[in-house]
Amino acid sequence: MVWYVGPLVLPKIAATIAEGIRARMSAGVAAPMNVICCENGLRTTTRLKNETFKHLNEAEAAFAEEHIGFCDCAVDRICPKPEYENPLDAAVEAYMEWDVERSAWKGELADIQGLTYTDNLMACLERKLFTLNSGHAVCAYLGSLKGYSTILESVQDPVIGDIVHNAMKESGEGLIREFRFDPEAHRAYVERGFQRFQNPHLKDEVQRVGREPFRKLSPGDRLIKPLVTTASYGFPVDYLIFGAAALRFNCPDDPQSVEMLRQIQERGAEAILLEHTGLDKDSPLLTRILDVYRALAVAV
Repeated sequence: MVWYVGPLVLPKIAATIAEGIRARMSAGVAAPMNVICCENGLRTTTRLKNETFKHLNEAEAAFAEEHIGFCDCAVDRICPKPEYENPLDAAVEAYMEWDVERSAWKGELADIQGLTYTDNLMACLERKLFTLNSGHAVCAYLGSLKGYSTILESVQDPVIGDIVHNAMKESGEGLIREFRFDPEAHRAYVERGFQRFQNPHLKDEVQRVGREPFRKLSPGDRLIKPLVTTASYGFPVDYLIFGAAALRFNCPDDPQSVEMLRQIQERGAEAILLEHTGLDKDSPLLTRILDVYRALAVAV
């Protein structure tokens, strides 16, 4: 069974998963079962597990620990908003990666087409989230400010395209140092990722990519983590800093965007950054983000 839910809905489905675990225990089903949450984010399956265990008593939790695997993964495939009459139809790019943490798997490893088991999941997660997703988000926020509808339109703008490309390269330098990636191989990965944004067959909407700006501005997500990591090694972040455009994301259909803009108007952008990014008031990065945020008001 596959559910398409989004990371913010994980707590809402946890009770249903807990009920399934409870039923397996009651029926004496000891065969292993594995749950994999294929969402963009760091260890979203662990988050789902924690929410699920809130609904289990001590005996049920012990049963789940022994027989149910909650396996974190890194999944990489651009899947834009569908525009089909049948809501179950979807468009995806041909490229894909699906890396699953081997140590969390219960029972014999399954042979599933496209699935790769890894012993270093964090490297896979951060490589994808802070290269592809980071560039994707910067592209969406800048494109939205310029009035573009799709990622393709945005990245074809020479100014935005240059910022996005260089932001991905800056993030890459931090990742190379953090995980000791092969420099040439990772730089090739960056170039391949940037080319994927230019796929004319994927009409990926900037409103879809940019939604939930609070989540994307959180300390461990695609805008702040690569910025902080890259800066911590003394590398330039002159393009990654354009993630500040998230603070100007205006999407009436996205509750987080609406709430963010309301709070910025009432409390100011600095208060929002301090609350959501994990940066402290004395951080040079905080000052630079605010400088770019203010400059974007003039530029647009």
